[in-house]
Amino acid sequence: MLMLAPPKLRPLAQLILTLLTIHMTASDLSSTPAIVRAPTAPILSTLEDDHDVPRAVVQGVIDLFGEVDGEWKCQVRRLVAQIGLAMLQALPAAGESVDAFLSDWRAEVGDMWDELVDVTLLEVRVCLSPSFSSSSAVAVRPDAPGHTQRSARNGFFINRRQ
Repeated sequence: MLMLAPPKLRPLAQLILTLLTIHMTASDLSSTPAIVRAPTAPILSTLEDDHDVPRAVVQGVIDLFGEVDGEWKCQVRRLVAQIGLAMLQALPAAGESVDAFLSDWRAEVGDMWDELVDVTLLEVRVCLSPSFSSSSAVAVRPDAPGHTQRSARNGFFINRRQ
């Protein structure tokens, strides 16, 4: 099993998302589908040859976000969510506004996938307080006792689920 913390996985997930965009099949270009198909060989070889990422690591990450059966059937929402989760965990303790966070997340995943960015993709990993609003601050610290943090700005809570 591949064990990488979300912040460590983020750069690789971003590269894989970019390569998926380049190599996805033409039938997936008409909309933003839930499953995107792409050949694995060019993704694996590009990351191995140009970025020195071992093939086994790339294969492990690809397996996290879809099924490989001759080609990769990527669940793009999961990949976009992983990038958002890593960004959330990398926030400073003071956090930032939700609007700013979502804008940064959209920029991270690029124009092709920006419509998939949605704070509800993070609900699997974090529990947002009932006071959630776009003017609230977003903050999370995975090392905090009890894994509960209160933003210094607006009383916005994020509870990490284990």
